[in-house]
Amino acid sequence: MILQSLLMVTLLAADLDITAAAYGDYLGYEVVQTGIITETCAGQMGNPSMMGRGYINMSPPKGELNVVLRFIEGSSASYEPMQTAGWNAVELLAQDPDVLRSQMDGSPFKVIGVPAYLTAAKKIYAMQ
Repeated sequence: MILQSLLMVTLLAADLDITAAAYGDYLGYEVVQTGIITETCAGQMGNPSMMGRGYINMSPPKGELNVVLRFIEGSSASYEPMQTAGWNAVELLAQDPDVLRSQMDGSPFKVIGVPAYLTAAKKIYAMQ
């Protein structure tokens, strides 16, 4: 079977309130659900240590593809961008990466790669 669509991406967040404000204020996401990770859910994730942690689910602005971001309360003190094993990035589509880049000034987000073409064919223009 080929994966055709993602429904949810799960990330750790040190502070759910700060995360909700940042994604809401700067990217237009909305909190659609809050709760506590149950034993069943933690088991489905294959990580029992997630049980009992708070979470928020956030949806992108209306009219956009509806892939939910689930933030679970937690952190990794040893995490460094692009230096940690595993899936440690989420790609979000933007109409204009240059405009988005300018909106990140003064935000809680840290731009670690300015907008640039990823290939010589100049078909993918992205930032990190």
